[in-house]
Amino acid sequence: MIEPGANGVMNAKKRGVKNIVRASLQDTGIKPGSIPAAGIFDVIEHIEDDAAFLKMINGYMAPGGRLFVTAPSYNFLWSDEDAEAGHFRRYDAESLKKALEESGFSVEYSTYFFTFLVVPIALFRVIPYKMGFIKGRKTLKEREAEHYISGTPAGKIIEMLLDREIKNIRKLKRNIFGSSCLIAAKKTDIIS
Repeated sequence: MIEPGANGVMNAKKRGVKNIVRASLQDTGIKPGSIPAAGIFDVIEHIEDDAAFLKMINGYMAPGGRLFVTAPSYNFLWSDEDAEAGHFRRYDAESLKKALEESGFSVEYSTYFFTFLVVPIALFRVIPYKMGFIKGRKTLKEREAEHYISGTPAGKIIEMLLDREIKNIRKLKRNIFGSSCLIAAKKTDIIS
């Protein structure tokens, strides 16, 4: 895993990632045109110039290389959580597909996931945020508590729902909505 930020490295270690290089892709010494497959999972929304970033990624990909991308979806789900996380935007499948195609990739598969989170995010984050009920930033502990509920009854329900979504993705079925989108793309052009 390549991660330029100290917080990202710490989070990856907490999640059990063993091989982490703390650097930007450009500083790793990896040769352009040599990466056969890569994943950028919940990364692109943090990049101000997403077009330049995707073109840079394209330059490191081997001909025909595969890129797997996840990003939070739907601008209408924008809340203080996005601002605090350092997001510049949220995507929908079409806008993410367009960004990839303009950067020399062809989309082979796209879907949404976390379908069961759209309504809770809207009710408990977006509406309070837009109505001005959210004051001040949440602590790191408060944000982590919202995301880690494994072992609880709610966590077990979420695991069951996720299992169903994972099975659908494995069968290349598409979900028509969700709080995140997933795209698998193939390098088709060399971008300079």
